[in-house]
Amino acid sequence: MAQPSSGDCSLRRSLASYIVVAVPTVTIPYLSSILYVGRGSLHGSWHWLTLYAHRARFWNAPSASALMKAAIGLGQAFIGSHFLFALPRVRSVIGSILPEFYLTHNVYLVRNLKIGVAYLLVILSVCFCAAVVITFAASLAHWPQLSPRNRMLVDLLLVWLATYGAFVFFYTAVNAKLWIAQVLCIWMLLLVALLGRNRVSNSGVRWSNLALVCSVALLFFVNFVGSIRFTHEKTNDYYYFRVEPLLMSVIRETWSSLGQNGNSRRICAGTAKRRF
Repeated sequence: MAQPSSGDCSLRRSLASYIVVAVPTVTIPYLSSILYVGRGSLHGSWHWLTLYAHRARFWNAPSASALMKAAIGLGQAFIGSHFLFALPRVRSVIGSILPEFYLTHNVYLVRNLKIGVAYLLVILSVCFCAAVVITFAASLAHWPQLSPRNRMLVDLLLVWLATYGAFVFFYTAVNAKLWIAQVLCIWMLLLVALLGRNRVSNSGVRWSNLALVCSVALLFFVNFVGSIRFTHEKTNDYYYFRVEPLLMSVIRETWSSLGQNGNSRRICAGTAKRRF
């Protein structure tokens, strides 16, 4: 009878250690909390746990609009992609597919971005995404060169990506915050694809390191030029732009109502400087 490999024993030990730690620190507290909010009833606890599932506005049926929402959410989490809203044609396509999607604050954020720069960022983004796809495709041919530990890591990352990616796709896919974990997963897969396999020569290592550095630099450039630099100024915040006149009006009225009270005027001025 074949003896279990050391890798299988290690996996079982790791799983057992995880269960021993997770049951008292996660499972029991979560079950206690869910039973508490459900007032001790399993039916009430299950209804509370799945309450969001009973509201249609949270869920996306498979459709072109769902794909567009996922593309917007994943794009903003991966490459920023706010620069796309500077292109009238893109705004028109998104508006026709997602008539309920609110574009104003995204358009206002990149209102000063030149059209030529936006198109340049689109080209760089397409090149980057194509390079990632080619890297993943090429890594399939080198699968035998991966160590058992790296293969196990790839399997875990793929399960992670498929599970959470499918959930977010159907649940508020347009929310970029929900795609951050999947972006981290994609980057870890890219690291394994570039650096995980065994190489005979140092030239392969140098090329992989160079490709990784160029990818990170290109992604940072696209994200900074097309998104990050606009978020540094509060004047690029559409909601602040709409509310600021009202706030200034309230401050002026408060200022005038204080009259000649010097201490109150100084306190009001200090508060205004700290907040605005």
